[in-house]
Amino acid sequence: MPAISEKLSVSLPEPLARFVEAYRRRHQLRSKSEVVALALRKLREEELKEGLLAMSEEYARERDAWIDSDLEETLEEGAASR
Repeated sequence: MPAISEKLSVSLPEPLARFVEAYRRRHQLRSKSEVVALALRKLREEELKEGLLAMSEEYARERDAWIDSDLEETLEEGAASR
């Protein structure tokens, strides 16, 4: 089943717009939208990594706070939403 897409209009400063086009050509992507989607996926991954790192640091400091915290259910829900 193909993914549902939503059309957006994005304005970029000229240097970023040139980079998007150069990246598209260099990596033989079909459209600028693919470049932006790839960049957003990478940004989402980075944010998830930062969140998991913060959680692990908090866990290392306060292990008892994680007991009965429904963490497992929360992580399962997050994995199912991807």
